[in-house]
Amino acid sequence: MRSVKHHIHYYLRARHRGGHGVQSPFAYWLIAGLIEEKHPYYCYDELEAKRADLKAQLVARQSIAEGFNAKGSDPKAQHSGPDARAVKYCLSPADAQLLFRLVNAFSLHKLMDWGGIDEITRLYLHSASSKLKIYPGGQDSTLKPDLLFCNSDLDEPTLSQAILQALNQKTEQSLLVLAGPHRSAGAFRCWQQLLAQSDVRLTVEMKGLGLVFFNPELQKDHYILRR
Repeated sequence: MRSVKHHIHYYLRARHRGGHGVQSPFAYWLIAGLIEEKHPYYCYDELEAKRADLKAQLVARQSIAEGFNAKGSDPKAQHSGPDARAVKYCLSPADAQLLFRLVNAFSLHKLMDWGGIDEITRLYLHSASSKLKIYPGGQDSTLKPDLLFCNSDLDEPTLSQAILQALNQKTEQSLLVLAGPHRSAGAFRCWQQLLAQSDVRLTVEMKGLGLVFFNPELQKDHYILRR
């Protein structure tokens, strides 16, 4: 019931579809020209076919696990583990395609990841830029990535710490992406914690992704999109 109330609250707050009511030229271009772009890039069909193949493989492996469970192993095993998490928390096609467009539009080449990126989203990222390199978050404090990716698959304390680490490694030109800001109450609290940071400028809140820009030349604004 709490989850249902949260999503109703999100949809009631969502606005600015099509860039309506957006005054900043950059924000208007970002929303109307990039986030809501409908152009079917050449690789989308191929990548979504791979997503379907991967899901079929995961379902097959889960079916095998169910067979073992029927013989007396842990009945909860089929609903846990990396395969189940990969199916449950992989980015939707729309969100993976948006990441593709962001990497392509802003020429992002260094990504630091906290919480994991599913296999299909990695394929989208590398299709957007063959130069893109993905680094594990928190391991190289000297690295200054232009794309910071935090996955709310992490528990709330770990996600909160990941966001703080990401903020310590950002530059003014970095883009921070929170995958799943509405995935749980804890994830949404972490998102609000992020929005409260003094050096945050432009933010875009969607059901599946939260985008944060730090460029001090940008007008400070927060947009909530329904998509």
